[in-house]
Amino acid sequence: MAQYFNPAPDARRHLSFRCELAAWTVVRMGLDELAALRQEPGLRFPPQVTPYFLKNSDDQTITSLAAVHETIRLMDRTPQDFREWGVVSASRYVGRGAFAATLHKYGNDGPWGVSVQVIPHHLLHSVSSTISLSLPCQGPCLGAGGGPQGEVDALLAAANLLADPSRPGVWVTWSFWDPELQIDARGKPTSKSHCIATVLALQPVRDKHPRAELEIRASRDPQSRSAATAESKSSLNTLANVMLDVTRLSPKSFEAVCQLDGGLELGMTWRAPVSETLEMPTLNSIPAGTRQPLVLARAG
Repeated sequence: MAQYFNPAPDARRHLSFRCELAAWTVVRMGLDELAALRQEPGLRFPPQVTPYFLKNSDDQTITSLAAVHETIRLMDRTPQDFREWGVVSASRYVGRGAFAATLHKYGNDGPWGVSVQVIPHHLLHSVSSTISLSLPCQGPCLGAGGGPQGEVDALLAAANLLADPSRPGVWVTWSFWDPELQIDARGKPTSKSHCIATVLALQPVRDKHPRAELEIRASRDPQSRSAATAESKSSLNTLANVMLDVTRLSPKSFEAVCQLDGGLELGMTWRAPVSETLEMPTLNSIPAGTRQPLVLARAG
């Protein structure tokens, strides 16, 4: 993939990559809703997604999967239409509860007391792999990041895949707990948190001026390029909020700019009414406490 797109630190000041934003969805689920969805996947998923299919999946996997299938429904397409697509997921601290439970059981019962399913279902690549199997996708699937700034790695990985002219599109998912889920020594949740997943359906630019597009480029703000990364400035929260603000404002055309980690920024441009180019998010918006500044400018 490096032959198509190389985001090495010394080359980032020359970096620029454009792609078309075909659709998007934000899903926010609480623990009770996630538990119910495991038992009755038909509430949100097609028939091939069964309780057995979701039995060992991480909560971030289920939330991201729900966002992908909701986006497909809103696009009025079928999973088979995405067979050649790739999948890139960025999940924040995926598998913490499962591995805490595994270590607790191992300490009490030894190796025969734990399940081997914790490995394939609770690692970095588990989210993208499950999405790929559910559609099914035959393109590349991989996990990126793993921490607060993992969405930047996911966007760069997606750019690599889309730079291949044979790739029709890439699903990109970001997921995290808000606030970060607290667990006990057995891996059981002890806080009231919500799992949030943002899904983007990205495609190569087919027209000179697509109605909606993303561009990854070197930051135009010199101060942001030298600023230290902090949890309070997490672009994972920022990007999810941008999507929700876009729907709330419903502008005719404009550009939204998000500062990313590593001296990069993400520009999102709409040249037509948002209601005509992007799908509406589902469920609730991100709580106000996590909102970050959004820079809006009229598109040229």
